[in-house]
Amino acid sequence: ICASYGIERGVVSLLENRDQRKVLTTFVNQFYLNCMGRPGDVDGLNYWTGELMAGRRTGADMAEYFFFQNEFTSKNTTDVEFVEYAYRAMFNREPDTSGLAFWVELQQKGVSRRHVLSRMVSVAEFKEQCDKAGIPVGSIALSENRDKNDALTAFVNNLYLQTLGRSGDVDGLNYYTGELLSKRTGGINVVQVMLRSPEFAGRNLPVEEYIRIVYRVMFGREADPVGLAYWMGVGASGVSRDYLLSAMSGAEEFRTVCANLGINVGAVTLTEARDKDAGVTGFVTNAMRSLWGSDADVSAINDLCNQVLANKSAAATVLYNMTLSANFTSRNLDKNGYVIFTFTALCGKAPTTEELGTWTGALTDYHREDLRYSFFMQLAQSPLSCEYFSKQLGSNSFTTQENGIDVSAHKGHFDW
Repeated sequence: ICASYGIERGVVSLLENRDQRKVLTTFVNQFYLNCMGRPGDVDGLNYWTGELMAGRRTGADMAEYFFFQNEFTSKNTTDVEFVEYAYRAMFNREPDTSGLAFWVELQQKGVSRRHVLSRMVSVAEFKEQCDKAGIPVGSIALSENRDKNDALTAFVNNLYLQTLGRSGDVDGLNYYTGELLSKRTGGINVVQVMLRSPEFAGRNLPVEEYIRIVYRVMFGREADPVGLAYWMGVGASGVSRDYLLSAMSGAEEFRTVCANLGINVGAVTLTEARDKDAGVTGFVTNAMRSLWGSDADVSAINDLCNQVLANKSAAATVLYNMTLSANFTSRNLDKNGYVIFTFTALCGKAPTTEELGTWTGALTDYHREDLRYSFFMQLAQSPLSCEYFSKQLGSNSFTTQENGIDVSAHKGHFDW
């Protein structure tokens, strides 16, 4: 047509950035369509294509802007939806099953979505999209502590899930990961804080469930039968749960977990008397269960442990004094019951039929306090009792404190 009129065809000048590079404009519009649900406006398309062509902004900058501006965040997307939007905008396709699962799981470990996006802009598929558009890929800067070590954040978030029944809040995750990364605190200390929290304490869990939770948070696995039985035995000895935590933190498995996370193990500070010597505490707890029929309260355990720790050689006297308390006398035991329960307290086991017969015969007059005392100390010096004392207290030597009771007529009976 132009030739028939004898004129030049000419060239149309394209002055807008959005018209300079079709592939790039399509790429930018892809973000508008998928993040904002609308085509790009003229000013927006011109701005982004201009910045990208000039190299002042990168593909990563564009992704960060579109996914963290109000028009997108107001959608309040779920973890799954966030990944679906990201795949459509960044890769121009729907997510595959394994990819979707991977990125959703990463979010659920407690890292921020900015962290997830920073990982997604680094994959080869996004680089291919940027290369086609002729722009640099770039990267997304991360500033939150929870985004500095995926595995550590997952460890802390799992701690929240197992102890408090919820994911970690942003402030909590950033605080604890920061403390651990800086090595201002150790792994066991953060575990202890959670287990001591009112949220967790309010659950009033039995010791078995407590130990199962400790396994999940410290070792990242369920408790094996042998380990569970062992730690339940320790817990049943009367020590505090802090003692349990301290002992379990010494396991090589937990030390390996901390080393792999790049954090210190830390240490639990134990202040209660019942946590100073597990053998003594087991000895006292057995005596309380045998003589008083219960564990009583923590203050009583600590008081009795302090008495034994102050003078292990007088441990038998501490137990005898327990038989004078209302906790024991209110049980109104007959002679047979008295022998059974004192034997169990002093020997760490219930008497056999033969042993019961022997010691019942040794208690000549159950109603006389001096003879009960004589009987008690005679039993305390028996080989079986000495073996039990030695096992629990580290010594089988002890002295008797008579507390004003006339036992002079019975001391000769203590010759073994």
